[in-house]
Order: sequence, then C-alpha cells, then structure tokens
Amino acid sequence: MDPNRFLTLLPKVEVIAVGEDTFLAAQDRVRSCELCDSRAITPFSSVIDELADRIEKIADYLLPEPAKCRNCDSPIIETTLVCFESRWERPPAVYYRDASRLKKPW
Repeated sequence: MDPNRFLTLLPKVEVIAVGEDTFLAAQDRVRSCELCDSRAITPFSSVIDELADRIEKIADYLLPEPAKCRNCDSPIIETTLVCFESRWERPPAVYYRDASRLKKPW
C-alpha cells in the first residue's frame, strides 16, 4: 500500500508574503483580539483573505511583523483570533409589508 496515495486529495496551500500596504490595511480593520475581547472568533489570516479576495483558497501568510491590536496593543499573528470590520458583516435590515393590508388606490 502506497503511503502517499491520498496526497493528491489534499488541497494545495499557497505561501504568500504579505506586502506593507495589505498588512497595514488588515491591521486597521482589527477592532480587538482574543486577549481583550471574548467575542473574537476569526483568525487574523481571514482579514487578509478578505482584503486579497482569497475566500475559497487556502493560504499561509508571512507577515512582515506582528500586527498590533487597536484595543490592547497586543501582538497579532496569523492565527490570533480577532474581531474586525468586514465589508460583509451584516446586510442592512429588510422590512416586509403585508401587501394584502395596503389600501388599493382604486
């Protein structure tokens, strides 16, 4: 039995060096980290994924330096859980009206 037979089934992981602009933009989106906010559930790498439009691909990021939490100034690496400002956070509220209750103009 070949021990490498399942390697082709594994996803390919890209290693990406994060540029200064992307790094600073990702750091600016962080509201808080796992050390100062118990609601932090998203890894910092997901913030970079969103900025780079890499939602469905797997990547390992190399940061130029640890990011800093805006709340507590703690260092943040790729796996640190954070709360961040996402462009997909919550859609605006949608209100529905019951059309059968509307007055008809005729």
